[in-house]
Amino acid sequence: FFPFTTLDVIVRETSKALHAAKRSATNKHEILKLLGIMILMTRYNMTMQDLFDASSAWGPRLSRYMSLDRYRRLLRSLVFHPPDVDKGQTVFWEVQFLVDSFNQQRKEVYVPSDIIIVDESTCQWSDKDAGYADGCPHVTKSIQKPKSVCVEIKNATDGRTRICIQIELVASKEEMRTRPHSHVGANAGVLTRLTDPWRGSGRLVLGDFAFASVKNALYLKQNSGLYFLGLVKTAHSLFPKQYFNDMASSKARGEHVTLTAQADGVTLLAQAWFDNRPKHFISTWGNSVSGEPHKKKRWQVDQSGKSKVYFKSVDRSHLAEVYFNHFHAIDAHNQMHRHLLHLERVVRAQKWQVRIFTTILGMCVTDAFYAWTKLAGHNDTMTRFALKLAEELVENKWQGWNVPIFDEEVQPSPQKCVQGCHTILPLASSRYYQANSTPRPKRSCVVCSKRCYFYCADCSLDDPQERSSIVAVCGTRSQRDCISLHATSQ
Repeated sequence: FFPFTTLDVIVRETSKALHAAKRSATNKHEILKLLGIMILMTRYNMTMQDLFDASSAWGPRLSRYMSLDRYRRLLRSLVFHPPDVDKGQTVFWEVQFLVDSFNQQRKEVYVPSDIIIVDESTCQWSDKDAGYADGCPHVTKSIQKPKSVCVEIKNATDGRTRICIQIELVASKEEMRTRPHSHVGANAGVLTRLTDPWRGSGRLVLGDFAFASVKNALYLKQNSGLYFLGLVKTAHSLFPKQYFNDMASSKARGEHVTLTAQADGVTLLAQAWFDNRPKHFISTWGNSVSGEPHKKKRWQVDQSGKSKVYFKSVDRSHLAEVYFNHFHAIDAHNQMHRHLLHLERVVRAQKWQVRIFTTILGMCVTDAFYAWTKLAGHNDTMTRFALKLAEELVENKWQGWNVPIFDEEVQPSPQKCVQGCHTILPLASSRYYQANSTPRPKRSCVVCSKRCYFYCADCSLDDPQERSSIVAVCGTRSQRDCISLHATSQ
């Protein structure tokens, strides 16, 4: 589900940034290893130093795969757009190539079911905004959202498998008016763009009150050949909301009333389902029949103080059944990638481009998990799946993927790419210093000649009688790139 077509661009442009900073270039092998480290970090509640500590007996020892300095340098240097990108297309031009590749990948590898959910997700960002030259060009501020300052993402999800199939970054009102189908309204334009790959397929699109209106339902059916079912709240123009509210006092809980109308050859259904409060639906799909009763879980405490679970049955219409059985798909997807995987919290990005990338990466991991469990039928948890995926990425040995890709005008740095893994251990754990009972030995680093307390176990002979058999190198806490430079020199 990850758009691997973007790797060539990411490797090439990131290598340019690394070359400008006088650092060794990267390759696909290392970028995939970086993604694996990001995912692996979500499984440990530890500080960054402890995660990369090579001497830790209980941590993941991420320095086996990449030094802490190299990890931070890669995060600062990541670039997600080709050099010939159209900067006037959108304010998010630096990540738009990534978004387009995500959407194209979904169209090529996945066929959604008969129900599509349209809603929104968020990418938390409370750092620099459009007031700074390098800040995020547009953020949404809403007190109603869990994270009040964020980049808003409109997305479409498969209602049955919960796999995300299309995304769109929300920009300013001025830019949103220039996007396709915006002449009929902002929300109608978003609704049409997100479902455009499945135009004319006759699928059912579910939307909340942000998209539910008579105008949007008509436009989607006439323009895209897709049916619509939505919950009406505020956009009730041409909808008989007051008529339904007037009869609410005379209706019992579970009853529903349906009205039909014809508009430009399209049959419209306006329905009110009387729960504790009336729920209003607008639809170009379905009928007025009753659906399966909703079983609400309740608890009752008996005289002995023990609680007993029972289910209370509430009648509902078929439209209400379909809507409430499937619309929570995007909420479940958001819960999975934001709170169970929480890449945004673990990967502390200083660039808004990297933050959006971590959000999209979290979506890809979540989609892969849903495909693994719901489509392939594996009984697994998100934690175990993320660990398996991270292990595959950090230890990837795909043939030909360890060769860097450069443009003709970019020459490779004298420092080659990292080849293989070097085990960095404390000097005190070497056989030479254990035999000599040195409390805290120190040596000169073979790279920078500064004082260090670690050595490379793979390159050292570690003879108990020969001090020169130890190849000393600076550890990750030194904030120097000695481990990476030592590995590239081999």
